[in-house]
Amino acid sequence: MSTISDIFRRHSPPYLYGISHRVAFPGWAREDYLDRIFRSPAHILQFREKDLSPAESRTWVKRGVELAGRSGKVFLVNTHVELALREGADGSHLTSKQDLSHAIRLRDRYGNPSFLLGKSTHSGDDVLRAEEEGADYVLVSPVLNPLSKESRAPALGFPALERIALSVEIPVFALGGVVESDLNRIAGCGAAGLAGITWLKRAIERPHPNSEL
Repeated sequence: MSTISDIFRRHSPPYLYGISHRVAFPGWAREDYLDRIFRSPAHILQFREKDLSPAESRTWVKRGVELAGRSGKVFLVNTHVELALREGADGSHLTSKQDLSHAIRLRDRYGNPSFLLGKSTHSGDDVLRAEEEGADYVLVSPVLNPLSKESRAPALGFPALERIALSVEIPVFALGGVVESDLNRIAGCGAAGLAGITWLKRAIERPHPNSEL
């Protein structure tokens, strides 16, 4: 667990976890979009572009790994575990339906024990199960009503977030309807930080002046 903790120690909690959504900026070239998200206040960035195949994602991921190395940010790849391992990303984030045991076997095969494996969850039971199966962290959603899409699940609320965060040892990130101004409240619930698409989109629309690559 120390190697996992070392990755998170690059920054101090609570963490801002940004999830990419390049289609919101259709006029931007790949390099411009990636450069901008890496200049954001995010401590952790997840490359999540569901319409791209692993082959199409490869160039994006290679550039993300390069920028992560220069910026010190944690860089994760959604869904495509082997691509993330092969290209040297810090980890991969799995959907709620993906098999965590398969991802762990891939990590073992590549001999990279510090490679982070996260999991999407939607309830306290999901979070407990993910921890038991070996997830290094989880995103739990929706905490509030999502800003970027509709959700069929009711919002969990901050009291439930606190119960969930205190029930496990692994970091829990709040996702769904949360924005930067909620960060202190989320930390007060015992969660590691907030995650989202919308807060990152807003952040790159107003560039962070102190970020350098």
